[in-house]
Amino acid sequence: MSILNSFKWFGILLPVLHVLFLFSSDYRSHYSGVFGVLGWIAAELFFLFISFCLIYFVVGKKSKCPACKKPFALKQTNQEVISKENVSVLVENKTRNRNGEVTGTTEQYVPGIRTKSSRRE
Repeated sequence: MSILNSFKWFGILLPVLHVLFLFSSDYRSHYSGVFGVLGWIAAELFFLFISFCLIYFVVGKKSKCPACKKPFALKQTNQEVISKENVSVLVENKTRNRNGEVTGTTEQYVPGIRTKSSRRE
């Protein structure tokens, strides 16, 4: 799961978790009386605002039209593979002792496939 996708789900679940925590007796004890309820409503509106901003900036920026800059305007319709190429990347591995100190290094080639594709949006 990508980091952007994680932020999107965090933004969606944040207000839901806040409402679920309200049912906990320890959490609910902070919100008693009129000011407690108003504080809970203010906190819920704050969490909703944060969630909206996370979803808007994470999802909206990714699908923004390059011409008119309108968010949520692009939709991916097709993706074609242009080329595939076998590659290997040189990785340096560190050897550590029990204390976590680096005692040596080794080099290793890690194989992989580089794929170039074109998207039509």
